[in-house]
Amino acid sequence: MATKTETLTDRVEQAIQDLDLDPIRDLYHDDVVLDVHVPTWRFQAQGPDALLNWYRDTVSHMPNPRTVWTRATPTADGAIVEWELRVGPEGAEEHLCREVDIFHTDGDRITEHVIWCTGMWDPATIARQKAEAPMVRW
Repeated sequence: MATKTETLTDRVEQAIQDLDLDPIRDLYHDDVVLDVHVPTWRFQAQGPDALLNWYRDTVSHMPNPRTVWTRATPTADGAIVEWELRVGPEGAEEHLCREVDIFHTDGDRITEHVIWCTGMWDPATIARQKAEAPMVRW
């Protein structure tokens, strides 16, 4: 469990930065619900084993995955972590997705882990995004 100096928000943000949720298994309630929203698809799983197995399997199929930035915000009942994932070779050939993970708790342990993801953008989509909709802040 989180210590006074290491909050739930700190721990979930670090797990996402490391692309490894196993170190926060103790934070998940026994009947935690994973609720994943990706473009044109939504699915759920229940229990820490199902959640962690899905996450490990997903990351294991990604070439050279890395979290390039995170922003974590504590909430009244958990935390929100916004982040960007890059995969593949760094530079012109890499792919990316942007994600928001929402962690709801019962005041002690995570009861729901909700994921909203843009889906993976290929290099052509990234280039089109930059050309057609320039960002003030990426």
